[in-house]
Amino acid sequence: MIITVTLNPSIDRTLRVDDFRVGGINRGQALMTCPGGKGINVSRAVARMGVEGIALGLVGGRTGGMIVEMLRHEGVDFRYVEVGQESRNCYGILDETNATETILNELGPVVSDSELSRFKALYAETVIEGAIVVLSGSMARGMADDLYAELISIAHHKQARVLLDTSGRALDRGIAALPDFLKINAAELNEITGRVGSTLEETTSDVQRLLNLGISAVVITRGRDDALAFTADTAWRVTPPQVAAVNTWGSGDCVVAGMAVALANNTTLQQALRLAIASGTANTLCYGAGFISMAKVNELAEGVVIRDL
Repeated sequence: MIITVTLNPSIDRTLRVDDFRVGGINRGQALMTCPGGKGINVSRAVARMGVEGIALGLVGGRTGGMIVEMLRHEGVDFRYVEVGQESRNCYGILDETNATETILNELGPVVSDSELSRFKALYAETVIEGAIVVLSGSMARGMADDLYAELISIAHHKQARVLLDTSGRALDRGIAALPDFLKINAAELNEITGRVGSTLEETTSDVQRLLNLGISAVVITRGRDDALAFTADTAWRVTPPQVAAVNTWGSGDCVVAGMAVALANNTTLQQALRLAIASGTANTLCYGAGFISMAKVNELAEGVVIRDL
């Protein structure tokens, strides 16, 4: 069972605007409209990979109603707390002329203490022993920086394993609660270490400190560059297969989905990395986040190269 948490869900709209101009009038073609937020993206990918899962979140208003209905239509088991304020919309603008991708995210609702308490109760009753819990994405306004840390503690009390994928102070506080697995990108690692940039040796040293705290594995994605993966006694460089990418929005979430699916199936970490990177690569071949197929993931997994670092 894979359980995801999305604390600030959205309706994501992908537009193609060739030669996008800041400060000008732009006309574009709508490519995709779907529910989003990192946890929801993970759950969509998990469902499309044929694995049982539950998505948890908080939604409100007409936009929240769209999120619920569209996920029901997709076949994603979405369980939620309704909040008083409107859920957000997010926009991805793809400019093929200039090879750019621009993301515009609304702030989303302010969640009250009573609404958050209801969500915590829903979370506690949903998490079960042996589950893989994915905590990913930003928090809604009104939530404390240590909320993910609290959710990690609840999951561990129930003998579930946790994969954390967030940023900023939520990441810093979450690390202190010792998630089992950590997926971050290079910029997020530099953010928590205070570095402007880092060499491979510095990255390895920084990750080793995280592993020494008790985190089982750390995976670092680096855009088009090779991913890096670390445990207490192994370090790998993971090279994705070369493809003609059309979209990167949600690819990191698909990496998380592939990792979660593999962990739920009790594979080795190396097998999990192969599936994770193949899933992230598969996402670059389609618009939207998480609309991957298991057949394509398996095909791409054959081209993933894993080498000792």
